Amino acid sequence: MRRQTLISIRPILLRWDTSSLNGKKEMTFRIIGDTNVPSAFVYTFGKDDAGRVASVYRKNSDGTAEFVERVKVNEDGTAAFNLSQSGDYALMLSNALIGDSNNDGMLSLRDCVTILKVLVELETASDPSILDYNGDGVISPRDASTMLYDLAYDNV
Repeated sequence: MRRQTLISIRPILLRWDTSSLNGKKEMTFRIIGDTNVPSAFVYTFGKDDAGRVASVYRKNSDGTAEFVERVKVNEDGTAAFNLSQSGDYALMLSNALIGDSNNDGMLSLRDCVTILKVLVELETASDPSILDYNGDGVISPRDASTMLYDLAYDNV
């Protein structure tokens, strides 16, 4: 017999200060139910938000936010997240650029160096997914070299 997993996602107003998180709060929601299997959560922003970055944070028991996932909003205005734990979440939308490690709104040599420093563990990144510049799901020297190439040839 195949086991069926039921998940309930409810938009709710949470008493949670999200002002320290990057971006504008789109919604807060709660996942209730057996979530041992990763489940896709798709949110529709708007077509004018295509290319922006959407992030999901989970509220810890001490009230702090734990980064879960960051994705680029698709051309159709949707963003899909893989969520697997019950709890309270915040969905944030920002103008952050993938690769912009210092969140200054532009890509620079400093961002390339940060990727390399994180790789050799001289620095840590609070949100490592922002460093995956080429979008292959792995942070590697290829992210820094691709960004450097794009910077050199004005492809950013």
